[in-house]
Amino acid sequence: MDTRKTVISVITAWLSIATFFAETSESYSYYVCTSNGEIVKWPDKKINWRAGKNSFSSSDWRDHLLKANSRWNQAPGDFTFGVDTWSDSSVSRGNSQNEIWFSSNQNILDGAPATCYRWAKCSGTVKWREKDIIFDSERKWSRSNNMYSKTIYGGDWRNWGATALHEMGHALGITHTNNTFNIMGSDQTHVMVNNGKIRFYAGEDGGNGEVFLYGQTDTSPRNDLGVTHWKYGEASGEYSSHWFCRMYYITGENVGSIPWLTDRRRYKVKLGGTYKAQFTFENNGYYDKSDIDVAWYISTNSNITTNDNRIRTGTMTLNRNKAYTTEHTVTIPSGGYEVGDELYLGVIVDYTGKITEFSSFNNATYLPILIVD
Repeated sequence: MDTRKTVISVITAWLSIATFFAETSESYSYYVCTSNGEIVKWPDKKINWRAGKNSFSSSDWRDHLLKANSRWNQAPGDFTFGVDTWSDSSVSRGNSQNEIWFSSNQNILDGAPATCYRWAKCSGTVKWREKDIIFDSERKWSRSNNMYSKTIYGGDWRNWGATALHEMGHALGITHTNNTFNIMGSDQTHVMVNNGKIRFYAGEDGGNGEVFLYGQTDTSPRNDLGVTHWKYGEASGEYSSHWFCRMYYITGENVGSIPWLTDRRRYKVKLGGTYKAQFTFENNGYYDKSDIDVAWYISTNSNITTNDNRIRTGTMTLNRNKAYTTEHTVTIPSGGYEVGDELYLGVIVDYTGKITEFSSFNNATYLPILIVD
C-alpha cells in the first residue's frame, strides 16, 4: 500500500480526510481519517437518495436516476443505491440527509458540472454521515444513449448518466484516480459503444474499489465482460485522460487515418493487409474468467454482431484487476470489399455466449476503417 497522503478539502466542522492510493494492479483510491488512519465507510452499505422535488419531477429524470443507481448496483461490490423520496422540497448541505438535486448556484458548484459534498465522523465509530450530489442545472445534459449527441463524438451534450456514476462513486467512498482507465478519472470517455449507442457503467476499477470497501455482492449473476474503443492515455492532475484506441502496423507504427467525428479517426487499411487492432477489455464482474471466446469482424455498419464477416477468433483471460488495453493481429480480407469502402473493424468478447452476464450490450465495439490503395 502506498503510504503517501494527499489531504483534500472537506466542507465540515468535524474533520478533514486524506486519500490513500492502492498500489499493484488496483488503482482505485479511498478516504481515511487523518487522525487515526481508519477507512471511512457506510456501515449499512447503502445510500437511499432524497431526490429534489423540482429536480426530479418528471418520470424521465426519475428513470435516469434509477438507471444510474442500477449501474452501480450491478457492480461486484456489496453496496446498494436506492431512492427514499422523490419529493424533497428542502434540499441542503449539512442536514444529515443524503440528497441529490440540480442547482445554478456557482458558489456550490465552483464551475464544475457536478459535485459531491461529504461529511464524516472520525471519533468513535468511523463512518460517513452524509453525501450530497449537486448537478449544474445550466449545463446541457443528455439522457439519451445516442452517441452522436455527446460532446466526445462531436455533439453538444454532456452524458448525465456517466457524470452521475462518477459522483456516486464519491458517495460510496472512492476518489479520483489518474493512472488507469476508470469512471473516477474521466467519466465522459468511460463508455462502451456499439450501433451508435453508448452505455455508461461503473467499470472494472470502480468495481474493484467498491469490493475493497464493502466486500463481494450476493446478487446474481455476478459476471460481466466488456470491450470499448477507449483507453487510458495519461494523468491529468488528479484525473485521467482517456484516448481513442488505434490501429498499428505489425512493425508497431501508427496506421494512417482520416478524421471521423470531431478528433476521432478512421484508419486507412489495404485489402489483404495485416495490422494490429487495439481495444480495451474489462472484467466488470466478480469472478476471474479464462478461455473467453473472442472474435473480430468486418462490418458495413457500426452495429457489430455475430452475423458480420468474422475474420479471426481467439481466447482471452480477463481478471478483475485491471483494464486490459491490448492489440491483436487481424488481416483485412483480400476480396469482397473495394477501395473507398468505409467499414468497421469490430470485436465481440464472449461471442459464443457461453458466459451468463448481467449485460451483453457492452460485449461489442469497433474501430472505423477506410479501404485504400
